[in-house]
Amino acid sequence: MRDRFGRNRPAGSTARRPRSAHAPFVFAFAAFCFTLACAGTSRAGSARRDPNMISAAEIEEMRLAGVRDLHELVNRQRPAWLRIRSERSFQLQTTILVYVNETLLGSVDALRGYPLMSINSLRYLDAPQAMLLPGGGSYHVEGAIVIRTGGRAADTAAPRVSPGLDLSDPDS
Repeated sequence: MRDRFGRNRPAGSTARRPRSAHAPFVFAFAAFCFTLACAGTSRAGSARRDPNMISAAEIEEMRLAGVRDLHELVNRQRPAWLRIRSERSFQLQTTILVYVNETLLGSVDALRGYPLMSINSLRYLDAPQAMLLPGGGSYHVEGAIVIRTGGRAADTAAPRVSPGLDLSDPDS
């Protein structure tokens, strides 16, 4: 008589293959791995951060970690803000502008040496939003980084862009 695998079994034997003693542990381990894979990579208790905003809490955390200036902060927290995707104009220089509240400060080089003190937040504006800010007429604007300083959001006016764009500080 042959079993289902084609091996010879003694006649009259109805005994099945004994189960492995480790089978429950293997099943539990597989279930655990499946649960971890479905859980994703987010850290427990961490809130989702806004890719276009660096909050006062993030700024303070980086200051305590030894970050010296805004350029280093942005380079660590949101490096995509500093990248120009492509030169889009043959006549105008493509740049990312930096504003302090409503005042044009310059390009991203203005972030070097800018201290982290008294900053409420940083917000990145994409090209269509940044083109509405004053002072960028002689550049092809890729985006803008708006530095919010001073007291509460009501004390410091945000750059006037479009009616649907909210530049208010969420920590205030």
